[in-house]
Amino acid sequence: MKVIVTGATGFLGGWTLRHLRNRGIDAIGVSRSVHDPVRGIIQSSDWSELPRADVLLHFAESNNRFAVNQQGQSYFDTTVEQTKKLFHHGFSQLIYASSIAVYDEGQAFSRSVREKLVPPDFYGHTKLAIEDLFLQKGGTVLRVANAYGTGMSPMNVISHIMNQVRTADLIELGSLDPIRDYVWGGDIALAFNIAAHKKLNNVYNIASGKGHSVRQVAEIIQKIANKNLPMKEREYRPNSIIILDNQETLRDFSWIPETKLEDGLRSTFFSQGSP
Repeated sequence: MKVIVTGATGFLGGWTLRHLRNRGIDAIGVSRSVHDPVRGIIQSSDWSELPRADVLLHFAESNNRFAVNQQGQSYFDTTVEQTKKLFHHGFSQLIYASSIAVYDEGQAFSRSVREKLVPPDFYGHTKLAIEDLFLQKGGTVLRVANAYGTGMSPMNVISHIMNQVRTADLIELGSLDPIRDYVWGGDIALAFNIAAHKKLNNVYNIASGKGHSVRQVAEIIQKIANKNLPMKEREYRPNSIIILDNQETLRDFSWIPETKLEDGLRSTFFSQGSP
């Protein structure tokens, strides 16, 4: 089996590419902006040219939600048209890395892949539109919860907390109230590996099924760093909740994340620096 991983220089694409190769799978990394023969990453700016392979794992989209929403309809249209080029390469299996962003906030129950969705912004609408394209082609969609780990975006709330714990005398964030479902990068990569060995035309949540508030995450990171900094928030957001139901993933993939949040945060904190 040969696998193409788009977005291979990004956080989750990079984790998944390494995971596949470490398990002896013939995996080729593809980037729209980087050509790196040493790491086995080739460049394809618009997906019109790709090596032949059996399986496509598609991660390559912007993770800058603010920038995507600023671009609006133009980002949506361009992303949809470029994605369609992926289907011209004869892959026997298509897997799309979607996002928790397709779900709106404020529901206290675990969110199901079967519920009707109304994404809150262009970022979420674009994800949902690409999901539909993959499903129409018989593909699999994995909706990834809040991912974290070494190499994560500096815009990630966990990155902000860790940076302030290392360098500041205060943790200051937009809000300490939002509750999210956090999953470590290594567990996510394992889920995509499992998906690559199956052929399922369905949507799955890649999630812990548990929620932690930003305040709780900050407290765990301070415990890891042996710090006790005051925390300040700029706004109060008590109803910002998104927790995902992972029961269908457990049923069809026999997958649940093995890494506890504190263990994953400890690994991430010390791999990116020390206080």
